[in-house]
Order: sequence, then structure tokens, then C-alpha cells
Amino acid sequence: MSPDKTADPVASVVIITLGRPKLYQLLPALDEQDTDFAFEIVLVANGPVDTGRIRGNSARVYHEEGGLGIPYYRNRGTELALGRIIVFIDDDEMPKDKKWLDSLVNPILSGGEKVTVAGTMVPLGQGFLADLISMLGYPGGGSLGWRNVYKVDENGYTDKLPSGNCAIEKTLLEEVGGFHEDLVYGASDLFLGETLLERGVKMLYVDDAEICHEARGDLMGFISWQIRRGRSVYNLKEVRPITQFSRNHVGGRLKRTWLILKSMFPSWKFIPMLGVLFIEYFCHGLGYLLEMIEQALLKNGGRGRRPAPGRTP
Repeated sequence: MSPDKTADPVASVVIITLGRPKLYQLLPALDEQDTDFAFEIVLVANGPVDTGRIRGNSARVYHEEGGLGIPYYRNRGTELALGRIIVFIDDDEMPKDKKWLDSLVNPILSGGEKVTVAGTMVPLGQGFLADLISMLGYPGGGSLGWRNVYKVDENGYTDKLPSGNCAIEKTLLEEVGGFHEDLVYGASDLFLGETLLERGVKMLYVDDAEICHEARGDLMGFISWQIRRGRSVYNLKEVRPITQFSRNHVGGRLKRTWLILKSMFPSWKFIPMLGVLFIEYFCHGLGYLLEMIEQALLKNGGRGRRPAPGRTP
């Protein structure tokens, strides 16, 4: 069923975009999703979007000021959505088949679930560094697969919310306050996932709803990304106490590291992988330290927490 904005949509697929080229492949793939329910596409653009390349009237496009942080744009997409189920997918991802949306939404419609999630697939063979990053489990499980990076219990529930591939009841998302907008460097999905778990909400992992993610093979981009992850850990610590869920997440990353090293040894990729792991953890620590110093300087200067990028104080 093609999305029809004149119908009463059950689900709203929300995409946050900078106008990357992959967007113009993603939108037709969403148009072709085979579902038994009406759905719409809500495009929140914080960068230039060529509306002439968007086929027909498949998406409602809203332009927002840049630099406000992903949590803000996800919350804005939620506000604009007409459906009672919000589905998030990013503009560097692609459904693996025409049943992706159906697989993700139907457990909520017919199975009594409130939140469903799925990981990503990053096929190998897209470049040496891209393959190493994918074998780190980035993003969303990478080539390792979600179940080898994050916990999925015997009933199929996971304790991690991937904000780039999930569905959630709109009323529930609004009730818990959405994505925390102070977490501008990341970790807003981790915050939201922990908030849901603390309220007793389970997150069903749907294997059939995995999506394909664009490989990341740029070294400087990887370094910048991991520094932001380190900053996000400090930000997260500032807005909520460390919980057992947080410890489980750290434990999952350590499990992932052991799995990687075990699978690589004694192949020739073992040493390069050690190098990439070193860069990852070093950048996490550097980002954490930089954010801690910056926040201390702001507090000592009497200005408190800085506003999100692009916001006015």
C-alpha cells in the first residue's frame, strides 16, 4: 500500500535528513512498502532537500533550522506525525525488503506490544576500513549482528533502543517526554530506552525488520564520531544517574570487544582491528575528557550548561 496523506494514517514514518543522496533512494523504497494499514512519511529537513526529486506527494516535508541536535528533530517529527505509531528510520538506511514496515508495526497493532526495534545490516566488502568498522558492530550491530552486540532475552525482548530503526506508540513517546534535547552529541536513544525500561515497558526485537545501513569508511569521520560518543557519555551522566541498564550496555560493548578479538585471532586482520579498537576507546576517553573540561569552564564562568548548537541562550 502506498502512503496516502489523504487517508487517516495509522503509522508515521519520520525521517530526519540533511539531504544526503541516499534519501532519494529511501523515499521510493518507503513508497513501495507492502502494508495492510495506511501510513505517511514525515520528512524533517535540517539541511537542503531537493523537493523536485521526491516522487509525487509521498512525503510531508518540514524545514527546520540546522544545528539543533538530533533529539530536537526527532521530537519535532513526533509532534508533526498524524499516525498513532511513530516509526523512525534515518536517511543513510534502506529497508531490506517491502515488508520492513509491516514487520515493525504489526506487533504493536495486533500483538499488544508498545515498542518494537530492529538492528542494521552492513555487508562486508565495501572497503578495508569500512569492513573493520562494521566488524566493530557499528552501526546497530554492523556485520556482527544485533544479537552479538546487545542483549535479547529468551522472549525476544532487548534492552537497547536503536532510534534509527524502531516503532513506538505516539502517546507513550509523548508521555515519557520524548528524546532528551540536552543530549546533542548522542545517547538520547539510550536515555529513552532506559526511561522506558524503568517504567516497565518492554522493547520487542524483530529480526525480520533489520535494515541495510550505509557503510562508514572515512577515518577522520570515524574519529569525530567516536569523540562525539565520548562527549555523549559525559552528557548522559549529567542528566541521569548510572543505572543497571547503563552497566548492561557497557558490559555488552566489552562482550563485543572480546567477540571481535576472538574471531580475528590469529588472522592478519587481528593487528589492524587492535588499532581500530584502540582509536575507538581512545576517542571515547578523549571526548569524555573534553566535555568534562568544557562543562567545568562553563560552570566556573558562571554561565551554566551551554545551549544546544544553534540555540539561543
